[in-house]
Amino acid sequence: MTPRSTGIRVAMLTLQEVRSAAAELGLGAYADGLIEALRPVYRLDGSPRGAHRVGGVPDLVAGEQWPRSARGVELTFIAQIDTSMVPPLPGLDDEAVRWLATPAFVRLFTDLYDNPFEPNQVVALVADREAARAPAAAPGRPPSLAGTDEELAIGAFAELAVDAVPGWELDESHPAVIAARDVDHGHMLENVPLLDLTHVLHAGRRLDRGGHVLPQLLGTADAVQDDPLLDGAYRARDPALDDPAAWRLLLQLDDSFADYGDGGGFYVVIPRVDLARGRYDRAIALTQSG
Repeated sequence: MTPRSTGIRVAMLTLQEVRSAAAELGLGAYADGLIEALRPVYRLDGSPRGAHRVGGVPDLVAGEQWPRSARGVELTFIAQIDTSMVPPLPGLDDEAVRWLATPAFVRLFTDLYDNPFEPNQVVALVADREAARAPAAAPGRPPSLAGTDEELAIGAFAELAVDAVPGWELDESHPAVIAARDVDHGHMLENVPLLDLTHVLHAGRRLDRGGHVLPQLLGTADAVQDDPLLDGAYRARDPALDDPAAWRLLLQLDDSFADYGDGGGFYVVIPRVDLARGRYDRAIALTQSG
């Protein structure tokens, strides 16, 4: 699999550009409401010199070891994020602002090799971003556990250096967004006006696929099935976290990074209070298939 990495703009659309894009797609009558529904988000754009990386092998600092499962097998490396290299984003909420205010080099892992089907706890390595680092050696794993479909076991995500680029998403609960879903010009799914507008807002252009998860940092999960926040709340041991509203999306990846069974997406959700503190041990990772 090759993650998509080219042809994407590097700036948020202005409100006038959003209005123009809506009109071009036949959604001009809803433009005011669609602008009200805009929410800031970081899209993950492939870049040869990207400050962050998805997949491949992690960079480790002196004294660190690749986290392992209970049976001693290296966990699946998800991504590494340098919080100091995430740019400011107008309208970002307080939890995210507090998270980004503390520079850190964060590596995220989970067990998608022995347990690719169920939500898994996230394991994080957090280090000084100024510390010397080096790529880890690729793991030599034994066969996955009996009962695990080897074709669905994810030992590694496809590697892509990325930048976190400010963009927009739409609040899907807004009345204008709900109304705009009914507008169609009769062509294929990838040309549904609201879907095209979502792609333009997020990536600065229409995309060459229909509905699919868009790689992003923070924002609202683009769920293929149920809201991933429900998985976090369901598995919470702290009563204060048994409400999905106590959770938020940290990271979202599409199916160009791994095969989740039938399209779909990959999500990392985290308690809101933990994000603000840079705490990751209660975060949950999960896949969804179409």
